[in-house]
Formats: sequence, C-alpha cells, structure tokens
Amino acid sequence: MKFAIRNLTLESQRIWPVILLDTLAAVLIPGLLGYTLWLDYSNRINTAKNNTRFVADIVAAQTSATIIGLDRMLHGVIIQSQMEHARDRTQASNNIDTYLKEIKSQNKNIMDLLMMDANGAIIKWTGQGEPPDVTDRDYVNVHFGEQPYGLYVGEPLVSKVHKGKWFFAVSKAVRKTNGDLDSIVTAIVDIAQFRSQFAQIQLLESSTLVLLTKKGNLVTRNPHHERFVGMNIVGQNAVWDLDRQGGNFELVSPLDRVERIVGYKLLRKYGIGAYSSVARDVVLNDWYGMFWRAIALMVLLLGIFGWLNRKIYCEKEIIDRQQRKLGELAITDELTGLYNRRHIMATFESERRRAQRYETPLSLLMIDIDHFKMINDEYGHAAGDAALRGIAEAMTMTVRDEAILARYGGEEFIVVLPMTSESQATIIAERIRRSIGETTIRWKSKKIRMTVSIGVAAYRSNVAHHSDSITISEADEALYEAKKAGRNRVVVAR
Repeated sequence: MKFAIRNLTLESQRIWPVILLDTLAAVLIPGLLGYTLWLDYSNRINTAKNNTRFVADIVAAQTSATIIGLDRMLHGVIIQSQMEHARDRTQASNNIDTYLKEIKSQNKNIMDLLMMDANGAIIKWTGQGEPPDVTDRDYVNVHFGEQPYGLYVGEPLVSKVHKGKWFFAVSKAVRKTNGDLDSIVTAIVDIAQFRSQFAQIQLLESSTLVLLTKKGNLVTRNPHHERFVGMNIVGQNAVWDLDRQGGNFELVSPLDRVERIVGYKLLRKYGIGAYSSVARDVVLNDWYGMFWRAIALMVLLLGIFGWLNRKIYCEKEIIDRQQRKLGELAITDELTGLYNRRHIMATFESERRRAQRYETPLSLLMIDIDHFKMINDEYGHAAGDAALRGIAEAMTMTVRDEAILARYGGEEFIVVLPMTSESQATIIAERIRRSIGETTIRWKSKKIRMTVSIGVAAYRSNVAHHSDSITISEADEALYEAKKAGRNRVVVAR
C-alpha cells in the first residue's frame, strides 16, 4: 500500500509540470492570438484612417488652389475695372465687357462672370440677353451685411440660365473708402470643375470623395455625384465645432447606409470641408477570414505549441524593443534631437516618390548659420553646441507639424516640406529666418544672437529626370547665392 502511494506521488510530481505548461499554454495562446489579431485589426483601421486623411488633404489642397485662383481672377477683374474707369470713362464699359468675356473664354469651367451694383442688380455679365435676378442668392446677400465680407464661396445651386446645371459661386465685394458697398464681382463656376479634378485620384473599392459646405450642403461626391449634389446632410457639420482642421471619425453614411471610416480636412476660411471615406467592411474583409482561420489553428495547436509560442513571443518582444531603440538612435542627431542626415535623405526620397505618384507639391529648405565659426572662436565650442540646440528648438516651434527637420551636418540644417509649393515654402523660410533672428541664446553671462541664410527649392515632377538629389543641389546653390548676396536672407532656386 505504501509502495502504491509512493508511486502515485512520484507520478503526480512528473505530471504536474506538464499540467502547468498546458495550463500556461491554454492561457497564453489565446492571449497571444488575440493580441496579434487586435494589433492587425488596429493596424488596418489606422492605415485606413491615414489613407483617408491623406486623400482628404489632397482634395482640400486642390480645392483651396482652385478657390485661390478664382480669388486672384476676381481681384484682377476689380483692378481692371478700376483702371479702365480711371483711364477712359467713356470706353470703360465696353472694355470691361470684352475683358470679362475674354476671361470666360480662357476658363472653360466658368459658366458666367457677373458685376453687380450695390443693390445686387447685374450691370455686367458674360451671358446673352436679359440678365437674371440674383438678389435672392446667398453670394449676393452675404455682402449686404454690416460686417464686411471678403471672398465668399457660395452654396451649391442650380443655375437660372444654364438649365439643369449645378454651380457654386465665388463672389467678392468692392467697397468705398467709407466701407459702404460699391459693387460685387462674382464667378459662376460649374461644379464639374471639382469633379474633373477628383476623377484623377484613384480610389480603392467602396471609397468616396465628398465636398461639403459648412452648412452641410453637398457640393460633389465621387462616385454618384448626380444622385447627391446639392443634398443637405443633416448633422454632418459637427466637425466644424471641433478645435482642429482635420482628423478622422466613423459613421453610418446617410447617403448609402454603409458604415464608413472617414478622413477630413476643413478649409475654414472658405467654409468647405473635404472628406474621404472607405467602407469599414472592405477594410476588415480579409481580417474576418484571418480571424476564423486563426481560431481553428489555435484549437489544433493549443496543446503542442503553448510553451514554445510563449518563449518565441517573449524573445520577439525583447528583440523588437532593442530594434526600436537602435532604430531611434540610428536616425537621430544626438546634439539637436533632430533627424540626422542619413534619415532625412531617405525620407526626402520617399516623399519625392509620393509627390511624383500623386502629383502633389514638395519643397526643400537648406539652412546655414551665418558666421558660426565666429561663435565657436569667441565663446567656445560648448557655446556653439548650445547655439545649434537653440536654433533647432526655434525651427521646431516655427514650422508646422508636417515639416520634417534634420541636421544636415555642422551648422547646416535641412527642412523637407511635403504638400508645400515653392511659394508657400518661401513664406515658411522667411518665418524661420525671422524667428531665428529674434532668438537669443543665453550662454553663461553672454547673449548670443544669430542669423541664417536659407535656400529654397521645389521638386518639379513635370521636369524630366528631376530627382531628389537635383532638388537638394538646387537648394544648396540657392543657399550659396544667399551667402554670396550678404547672408541673413532667403533665396529661391532659379
């Protein structure tokens, strides 16, 4: 009896580790599998959010560029009208008629150009016959208020002249020196202007592009524009109450009742929002299949690979953390905390490819501290290091979030500006130059003031063989010209 009890005890001692390992495997495998599935799920959702936000940014940039172009055109009409009246009042009327028709002929998406008096009555237009009464239109009434209104982008409307055609109006008021309304200049623009632009953007399955006004009126939708143009999307303007320009949200679309992941960018100045969406089910379609296959595999391998999977998982986590840490050290400049030269070169190449693929603007700034050697000679290298850190901090506080900053080497810095035209980059460069010029670096009892010279270049996708290295070279040559011209200035590459 004692022998039997002893053997039973030994058997239990041998089985106990197996039971413990099986129990651990039964707990860890579902946990690991669930964690892996959750990571994959989150990655798919986050990727969809990033993609929709990126497309919304592109749509917003194109829309903004269109409106800016119309603003400039209207400003040109106003200037031309004022010049004609000042030069020859007897011929001004005929000259303005000719000028308006010439502009319309050059812009196929402009349905009509209007000039209205202070009461909203049309006094000049490019149409035929008797002009319509537009005093009931929002693009006229908005300028009658006591509060002066600059450029106004109107709600989508059906034309009174061009049967069945939808348009949006961009109007601008001309005011007298006392602030009273003198006249209104308006461009009536075919909504097809936006449709033709957005048709060039390749959409994934179930994706949509939408332009909505702040009041929730739909300007255009791709696909199925004809079904939804002009529709008021009740309650879809809540994002305008948020204190941000863009982001993501999820909703069941009121247009097709599909649950969607939406990225948006608001053009608050013009009262228009750009939205890009993708169906949630399409994003997760492959994930659902993977989920059920993983469950079946877990049931099959639970008793076999529990301990082994746990060990591999733990080792993988350690390796991943080490790689991430090494990765951070490999791309960061130790002194300034900015990216280093190797990383910014790889980043600029990636941004250049994306700009080429999507035909979006991309610009580059090369920045060099003026007379940096004098700082080292007068105050010492430790002061020079403090100056480099101070300039890096000043630039980081000055540029927008999308900008990518790096220390190029020595006292030279580089700034990559995705989605930024050459003219916009020049404005940013001037802002950086002024900010650094106003920055004081305190070193012991000394106050060090510095200036920088900046070269600006833009990647030109429409120029054959124009590469990232050529763009960098052009920015560097512009920087040299800035130095040569006396320093503390911004020069744009020729």
